[in-house]
Amino acid sequence: MKNGMTGFVALAAVATLLALPAVGAQYSSGAAAAVGVVIVLWIVFAIAAFVLFIWMLIDCLQNQKDNKVLWVLIIVLVGLIGPLIYYFVVKRPRDKRSKVAQ
Repeated sequence: MKNGMTGFVALAAVATLLALPAVGAQYSSGAAAAVGVVIVLWIVFAIAAFVLFIWMLIDCLQNQKDNKVLWVLIIVLVGLIGPLIYYFVVKRPRDKRSKVAQ
């Protein structure tokens, strides 16, 4: 499933970049470059958000003992904020505690 989704994201990125000249043809060259930069930044942000979502969901399923269902629901249903909340409230403090224990 993960490889299939990664392929889909890559295909969407390539398709967007291939469509860029058609979008840019409507504007002057400077505006087309700006549109291209915005599209590329949007794709990078979307991929980073997806990676964060998967990373925090896997971490929750593997390491969370108490309130696992609650945290999975928060990560899945709250959108981008859910994985960020989990990272700063659960994962980061847990990682700090494990470093101190070593």
